[in-house]
Amino acid sequence: MVACSVLAAAACSGGSNTLDGKDVEKSIGKQLQKDFAGASIGSTKCPNDIEKKSGKQFMCTATVDNEPVPIAVTQTDRDPGYRAVREVAVLDVAKVQTFVTTQYDQTVGVLVAATCAPGKTVLVAKPQTMIACSVTDSAGTTDTVQVLVNDTNGNISIGTI
Repeated sequence: MVACSVLAAAACSGGSNTLDGKDVEKSIGKQLQKDFAGASIGSTKCPNDIEKKSGKQFMCTATVDNEPVPIAVTQTDRDPGYRAVREVAVLDVAKVQTFVTTQYDQTVGVLVAATCAPGKTVLVAKPQTMIACSVTDSAGTTDTVQVLVNDTNGNISIGTI
């Protein structure tokens, strides 16, 4: 599925006692652009002037195709001074639908068209969340397939057919 790396960024400012939230925002945005090439990456919001303290955590929120993406940031003693990690998977809806169609055909033996999150291009979901997708066969019969989000890297599996 859509694989995404742990976000790491560069942003410590010299001898200051604060971490510049704007620098963290820019670094997160650049990493999201790499991870989700082709998706619309919106703004990232982090607190301003965070007190530098190894182990201290704060939250930032970015957007991918207008969907909010929470990012946990933990300050470290190593350069760049923090580690940023998405708390959710960001899934390409078209790829999820293709996965559901293929899995349904292989499991049930019926060709279907799948619809997941109509009107959206990405889905944002926490690990162990189920996503309901509708499937329709050539006769117009519909069924629901539950897709399990396995991790923040975007790995998914069929929960129930």
